[in-house]
Amino acid sequence: ISRLVRMGLEQKGLKVLGVLPYQKILDMPTMREIKEELKSEFLYEGADPDAIVEKILIGAMNIKPALKFIRENSLMIIPADRDDMIRAVCKVHLGKIKKRHNISGVILSGGLLPTKRAAHILKKSGIPVLLSDEDTYSTASRVHAIVVKLKPQDKRKIETIINIIEKHVDIDKVLAGLR
Repeated sequence: ISRLVRMGLEQKGLKVLGVLPYQKILDMPTMREIKEELKSEFLYEGADPDAIVEKILIGAMNIKPALKFIRENSLMIIPADRDDMIRAVCKVHLGKIKKRHNISGVILSGGLLPTKRAAHILKKSGIPVLLSDEDTYSTASRVHAIVVKLKPQDKRKIETIINIIEKHVDIDKVLAGLR
């Protein structure tokens, strides 16, 4: 693609200073960004409120079949009255069920608070937890529709951008063009 972009732009008389490759991480929201977009609040900030979300899952099916869908950096949207699913997700995060996967966050839907037992397990897990007043489907739809924006606290994304610019942009040509 880089070669074709360069050829096409150069045929039009435009100088090509670099072609940046697609980086999936730049399309992924963080838990803090999801919190802001949903106008929600953290029930627990957890260990990493700036965790990147790679996969969005709804935890509404039975535990055993649901576990096969959980991957690294998953966001779980769970009805707040599903103590069984909340416990299972925390166990996966802590490596107590099947293969351990880092859970980026949990959104409890339905405008309910978790039971005391589920709340204790969530807090102990270190997973960031948001509360949503909306039903599960509406919450998932809103999360899916988020337009990801770069924020100053997005250290991993900023580092990625710096690295790809250093690797794929001719900085000397850019600076020469400014003179």
